[in-house]
Amino acid sequence: MVITKETEETEIRHLLNNAQIIYEHFDELRKLSGEGFNIFSVLQIESSEVVTHSRFLTELLNPNGSHGIGDTFLKLFVDQLDIPDFNTKTATAKSEISIGEKTDETGGRIDIVISNQSGRKIVIENKIYAVDQPNQLLRYRNQYPDATLLYLTLNGKKPSDYSKGKGEGKLSDEAYKCISYRNDILNWLENCRKESANFPLLRETITQYIILIKKLTNQNLSSKMNEQIIDLVISNNGKSFLPYFSLVDTKDAILDKVLEILKVNIEEYARTSSDNLKLKWDLSRARKNTKFIFSNETMDAHNISICFEFEEVNARGLIFGFIYVDKTKPKQIPAKLIENFNSMFTECCRPTELWPCHAYWNEWRFWDRYKYKEVLTGAFMVALKEKLEKLLKVCEAKTAL
Repeated sequence: MVITKETEETEIRHLLNNAQIIYEHFDELRKLSGEGFNIFSVLQIESSEVVTHSRFLTELLNPNGSHGIGDTFLKLFVDQLDIPDFNTKTATAKSEISIGEKTDETGGRIDIVISNQSGRKIVIENKIYAVDQPNQLLRYRNQYPDATLLYLTLNGKKPSDYSKGKGEGKLSDEAYKCISYRNDILNWLENCRKESANFPLLRETITQYIILIKKLTNQNLSSKMNEQIIDLVISNNGKSFLPYFSLVDTKDAILDKVLEILKVNIEEYARTSSDNLKLKWDLSRARKNTKFIFSNETMDAHNISICFEFEEVNARGLIFGFIYVDKTKPKQIPAKLIENFNSMFTECCRPTELWPCHAYWNEWRFWDRYKYKEVLTGAFMVALKEKLEKLLKVCEAKTAL
């Protein structure tokens, strides 16, 4: 059979219609099973290494944790990872441990440290989406040369050379162990849930966290839905095979088109704003630190602008706040503005040379297909307008500017 443009378009429509039916079926299953509700997602902290994962894992791993069942979870963890001769009875677990000022060889802040009275330590570097820092694992190994050093990621990937150091002092692969949420943590959590059978609240909290991990590692209902779509693509003597790849090939172009639509909407908002906002646009999925910026005459007079920036490629790590515009001009923001910003927003970050005050926009921090859809539905513009109104109030409140 010769595939013409017309027959391919017909197959594309057929494929989309059937995929829509499959999606709606599994969306209904999500609602019936309760998988659509997850407290970690509701609180918009599902991708935060420190706020969610490190602190939650530490609480479970700590024999003195609020779960109240001693070293049961830690013992399961040690057994799961085959860590020999680690006395869990005398152990404590802590998160966000400072080991001094950061240098090329030591210092920094460790996500999780488990210690026992015999001096044994388990050190965990927890990576969900954050990138490696320079010499990060090397610094931790230098600080605790005898510790069991674990590098935890979603799927067990290896750390970059950037983290292991360079030259003769570079960390060897034998100096650490890679573990994953997908296998190691998920299996451990399943065992923890079994041990929590007589503690309903604890058991259900662990269950919620298991659902979150399955979501982050593509093992939830969405993965089963994907299996059915795969069957759809390769069935019917391959009629949908080439049309499917035609659709796949347009993915990046579709997402770029969504950003173009967003730009038009934001330009229209800035043009009609009563605050006389000017827009500067430099947003791209292909580069780090791309942004869009709002300013007006009042902000210009103080050499600052309102900025929304993605720290990573593919629209990841969205932050917002005030930036200095001209690096050659004085960079002294009114103290009242910083005070107003810190009181208005949570999760504020430390000031930098460019950002006198900024914070992560947790709800929109990482853009996936669902976030892009919310751009098309207008939900992002609603949220952006609300955020801008607050930022403009920060400027106006009691002569901040």
